[in-house]
Amino acid sequence: IYQKNWSVGTGLDDQTNDIVRNATGPNLILAGEKFGEWKMLVISAENATEGNGSIPTPSANSEAAISVSLSLGDLWVLGTDRTNGASLSEWRIEKRNPTSLLLDTTWPSPSAGGFLVTTFGLGDNVPVDIESDSLSLYLLGSKFTGTDMAIRIEKREKANGNLDISWAGIGAIEIDK
Repeated sequence: IYQKNWSVGTGLDDQTNDIVRNATGPNLILAGEKFGEWKMLVISAENATEGNGSIPTPSANSEAAISVSLSLGDLWVLGTDRTNGASLSEWRIEKRNPTSLLLDTTWPSPSAGGFLVTTFGLGDNVPVDIESDSLSLYLLGSKFTGTDMAIRIEKREKANGNLDISWAGIGAIEIDK
């Protein structure tokens, strides 16, 4: 068994949210949080040794890396971003190098930086999962409607992060039942 604390400290503060296997590099990539900060870790399952550690958190507010997807050598991360305030959670999509965990600052084109923050809803929008194929990103989560939560599913173009408007007319489906 391999045990790794995200940072110095004690208590029930480490949380792992998702794991993906990278067959061409370090074997496992973990996403999670510690004390409200994004954390990711690359480890080798065979040697149980630590690869890379934590990554910068988008803001000083409580945030977490929620889900990871690996497609054609690209690591996609979905998490929370509270840059606009502690009570306003948006979805943050990142493209990272699967070995170094560094942001791919060539994405999204044309306004590169390695990440994209969605802005919709009236409050806490909660990301749940990200999946990818050769051309698209698929995001699942919830959107605060003002009185309750609605399920939100998005299809985005990998090249530029834009909603794929050929899917459902606007690139997103919301279900509020």
